[in-house]
Amino acid sequence: MTSEEAQRHAAEVGFVITLRDVWVEVTRMSAKVDQIDGKLAHSEDDYKRLAAMVESNGTRITALESRRWPTQQVTAVVALGMLILTLAGLVATVIVTGK
Repeated sequence: MTSEEAQRHAAEVGFVITLRDVWVEVTRMSAKVDQIDGKLAHSEDDYKRLAAMVESNGTRITALESRRWPTQQVTAVVALGMLILTLAGLVATVIVTGK
């Protein structure tokens, strides 16, 4: 497109976009991209810190629950009690029946 054609087209459309206009807009968009990139890097750091806190809290909660609700110890005591009752029942059966 020649310069003359460009001027006629600009007159028809009502505006002209110059190379300077394009450069200014690209520069502005580049600054916005840099801002977004900085925010993204900050968000990644926040995510890593929060993930570490969640893991740490999970470990602490598990430790607290195991002290508060010692399921393994309770299970062992109940199993031992059931074994004692079963053996006592067998002994009583042998004594009563004589076999």
